[in-house]
Formats: sequence, structure tokens, C-alpha cells
Amino acid sequence: MGRVASTAPFYEETREPYGAIFFEKVARLLGLSGHERFLYLGTGPGLLVGFAHYVGVDSEPDMIEAARRTAERSGAALRLIEGRAEALPPDIGTFDFVTIGRALHWMEPEKM
Repeated sequence: MGRVASTAPFYEETREPYGAIFFEKVARLLGLSGHERFLYLGTGPGLLVGFAHYVGVDSEPDMIEAARRTAERSGAALRLIEGRAEALPPDIGTFDFVTIGRALHWMEPEKM
């Protein structure tokens, strides 16, 4: 059991998802075509599911499962990786955007 295992149900139930307007505004501001690849560090319950082409990384298995449920409910086919951002494999590929939400305090930047 990881550091935040007991919080996964709480995050899934209480973290408000981003609405369609958020994704539309970000897409407009960044000039997104819909084909970009996002890397979402600390994906938690999968709140960025509106960006359908993302890889979510979280070290907590329960958060990965929560993100999987979010993706299934939305019909998105996400790639989810259980592990630490600092230890991602070199063959993970390239990304147009890397993002992190409220998980920066869990990261070890000197290892990235």
C-alpha cells in the first residue's frame, strides 16, 4: 500500500472533474489539433481525461485503478503506468506536453 492509497476513494469521489469548457479553452489557447500526446504526472483519478491522447503516471495502484474507471466512464483509451515519474523508461516515447496538477509535492525533481 502506497503513501496515498487510503485517499484514492476520496479523490475519486470529491475531486471535481474539469468541465468541457476547460478543455476547450486550453485547446484554443495552445492551438491543439487533438492529436497531441500528453504526459500527465501524478494522474490520480484521471481528471485530464478530456485530453484523450495522454499517458497517465501515478505511483499509487489505487489511483491508477481510479483513472482506469474514469477513462472507461468517458470512453477514453488512456495508457496508464503505475510507477514514479522519476523512473519512467527511456522508451516511453515523446510528448508534446507534460503536465502535473496537485502532485508536485510528491515528486523528486533532482531525479528527473
